Amino acid sequence: MANQKPNQRPNIIFIMSDDHAAHAMSCYGSRINQTPNLDRIANGGMRFDNCFCTNSICAPSRAAILTGTYNHINGVTTLDTHLDNRSQTFPKLLQEVGYQTAIFGKWHLGQGPDHCPTGFDDWAVLPGQGLYHNPDFIFKGPDGGTRRTVQGYVTDIITDFCLDWLKQRDEERPFCLMYHHKAPHRAWEPDDKHAHLYLNEEIPEPETLYDDYANRASAAAAAESISAGTGAGGRPNPTHHGGCAGCIPGALCHRRAAALRRYDADPGTDPCGFHPLPASDYHGAGSGCGQGVNSY
Repeated sequence: MANQKPNQRPNIIFIMSDDHAAHAMSCYGSRINQTPNLDRIANGGMRFDNCFCTNSICAPSRAAILTGTYNHINGVTTLDTHLDNRSQTFPKLLQEVGYQTAIFGKWHLGQGPDHCPTGFDDWAVLPGQGLYHNPDFIFKGPDGGTRRTVQGYVTDIITDFCLDWLKQRDEERPFCLMYHHKAPHRAWEPDDKHAHLYLNEEIPEPETLYDDYANRASAAAAAESISAGTGAGGRPNPTHHGGCAGCIPGALCHRRAAALRRYDADPGTDPCGFHPLPASDYHGAGSGCGQGVNSY
């Protein structure tokens, strides 16, 4: 858009990451990460230092962005409610005035003919949360699309889909591309080439790491109990365990990461069945299966 000519319609690339805190980027002062490409975008454009969102929850926020409406209007009020794909969205409006449109990556607004992406000339989206390694994608097609597995790491795959689409687009027409990452949503599974990135780094401890919540509201303590694996929910906590071979206590357990991949692919299954440790260790002493685990 910086080289845009007068009266020329801008091309739009909307990049979305999942659970990516602002302070994870060096352009916002990260003490850990160096993100030169994101910094280049920030330095060459506009950086928001004081910004508010309509809804910060995953699926509702996506619906609000697409439709420009509050969630009591678009109907996506929770993680379990889906977008009616007959809804008016800004990609549909752009199509009407000649834009090419596409979305690749995380959708999380439902599947099937009534909920798959509409208003896009091309799309390929993850079912639900999707997997980090060798994920399934749903590709544009009849009856809500065609599902197939794609080999590789999800961030690279989504990027390649976007680059391939940009290469084959009609360069005489403007475009809008929605580039939606799954990362860095938990469970945090890096690609092999990044798995050892911070092994020799000293990561500063947050000031609140050992906060006892004594002077905080009850809601903060309740949130802490959930993250520690003692609250209600329906999904295994990948870090709350007594330790297993090759794992660092408190770090992402490699066995549980595999369990989470299976659970994300089929949430109707019993997550305890994927891990060799006893349920009392998996969920915290004295708790039964389905309790003492993290929710999304």
